[in-house]
Amino acid sequence: MDATISNQVAAQFKALLTESSQKYARLRELPPYGRKHIELHFHEAFNIYSKLWAYQQKYRSHLTEAGLKRWEIGEVASKIGQLYYTYYLRTSEIHFLAEAFTFYNAIYTREYFRDSLDSTPLVIKLLRFYARFILVCILLSRQQMVVQLHSELRSMIEDYMHMLQAQEAREWRLVLREIQSFQHANELLPTMEDPYGAIAFRLSPNLVSGPQPAAFSTEPLHLQEAVITSYYTDQVSSEPIDLHLDRVQVKFSELPLDAFRMMQALEFDSLNGTSTRVSGLEGTDSPTHVLGESLEDDTVVPANPQKYLVYRPGARELLAVLATACEGLQDRAVLLLYLSANGTSAPGPPPPERSPRGFSDLDQVSGGLQDKVRLASTGAASAVPAAERKGFRDAVFLGTSSAQGKRRQAQSDQYLHVSDLVPLTRKSIFLIVDSDNSAAFGALCGNERGDPAMCLLSPASQPQEFGRPERMGRLFTLFLSSPLIALCYVLGVGHLTRDTFTLLKRTTASIFRKWADALRSTTQTQSPWTRVLDDVFLRQLVMRYLLCKAVFTLHGDYSAVPEYQPQCCPPMPPELAPDSGIILQGIQQISVVVGKRHLFKVAYDSS
Repeated sequence: MDATISNQVAAQFKALLTESSQKYARLRELPPYGRKHIELHFHEAFNIYSKLWAYQQKYRSHLTEAGLKRWEIGEVASKIGQLYYTYYLRTSEIHFLAEAFTFYNAIYTREYFRDSLDSTPLVIKLLRFYARFILVCILLSRQQMVVQLHSELRSMIEDYMHMLQAQEAREWRLVLREIQSFQHANELLPTMEDPYGAIAFRLSPNLVSGPQPAAFSTEPLHLQEAVITSYYTDQVSSEPIDLHLDRVQVKFSELPLDAFRMMQALEFDSLNGTSTRVSGLEGTDSPTHVLGESLEDDTVVPANPQKYLVYRPGARELLAVLATACEGLQDRAVLLLYLSANGTSAPGPPPPERSPRGFSDLDQVSGGLQDKVRLASTGAASAVPAAERKGFRDAVFLGTSSAQGKRRQAQSDQYLHVSDLVPLTRKSIFLIVDSDNSAAFGALCGNERGDPAMCLLSPASQPQEFGRPERMGRLFTLFLSSPLIALCYVLGVGHLTRDTFTLLKRTTASIFRKWADALRSTTQTQSPWTRVLDDVFLRQLVMRYLLCKAVFTLHGDYSAVPEYQPQCCPPMPPELAPDSGIILQGIQQISVVVGKRHLFKVAYDSS
């Protein structure tokens, strides 16, 4: 009788497993970007996996008698973790990432994959699980877990190397180096004793729950969608993979370092300091946080903007993603584009000048786009050797040097030109370009088809003492994503004690509020920058830009080098110029807190 029951239970479990696999496969067929039409499919997938997980918990003994292996239970839990991680990428809500961690951590602590590692497929499952778990830990800033998992993954790859094919072994060695390089880049940054254990790059919910400023604008804009892409050219090389990796951009999986920092800067740290309840693997609980259900928390945190993390796109793919993002924009909503890529050093000859279809009149405008691009490029390239300036153009490079020699149509898809973005300006656009050719994108301002575009443009170069951008991440992005870390990095402050960090955090927040008030009350009533101050994410980006601009303009070692200073378009009002009283006062206060007064060309109050 017991055998009969076990067989019936096993048959029902197999049916649920088959249905869940079908629902999971259906998710892979959805468009890679956007949130439209995905809710129903994710709801169905979560629902069937909830039933599957509850069923195996209820009938675990019967299923074990029928031959269910521990690694099969682990595989189900891993799929649920992947569901939550995928849904986090789609919704940008961090508590779904926490759910993924819960399932992965339970698999790890219970060693579901350890009972049968005598076959190559199971070894691959275990290695893939470790890689996914490490990625989730990186996103949650669980650094100690990352170090431990990385060490264990290295040992497993060495132990099971004889079971892997040569190509598989090579790929897993690359994974190890990617993790190591990713961690190394972050370890070189200053350390801070944060009493709240906050995630370094995410915004604190206190920016929402604390005292709020009065409305800044009668027509405020809010950030709804963000497209993030970061890619630096691979250098084609015949060197061994360990040497070759030192010549390319730091990334792990499909997450480049700069994109990692920027995507977290557009999220609230809603897990910090809260007793987050997540569905785990204990008892009969099943996945519960589906379709945006709020966590049990006293603080009401607004939804994060929808983010599209685009990995190594061509120009056509990136423009298609931008069009998708624009399609869903509401009234007074902003699309943010973060673009980090090579500019002046892009290999290969520039493609022929062209205008987008339907915009051939651009060059007919007085002071047209192409003229502005040439002027911007010439100014930005003033410190670049003449041999390099020959390749200067109104674009960033999204391809690889291996693409040289391909047909022209394929090659032109690797360049994103300023004029490619003009059709998008029928909507409100907030553009961040971190590139050695960022100045060329300032030509977008004045050629919009709707509201004025707002552009934050990186310096043309950064001081050599801060390392190569492709290995350490770009300094401008660091200022926009974690201004206190960037500030200490530039000023040579390697560590802040708890008291000093708390004081610096409080001082900077106060300074940012004063700067925002000054921008709100500017005499330039038509400045588009005042319209974004009601949105906490956009306001913080603008304030962080002002800090970066002031630091490099007033720092004694860098003030005489224009190529080190970021720009914005349209220009900030004169009340927020680096030499204005309110900016000088802010830099004075910050430099006193960190003990670096001597580095700035600022007249300090003798009192």
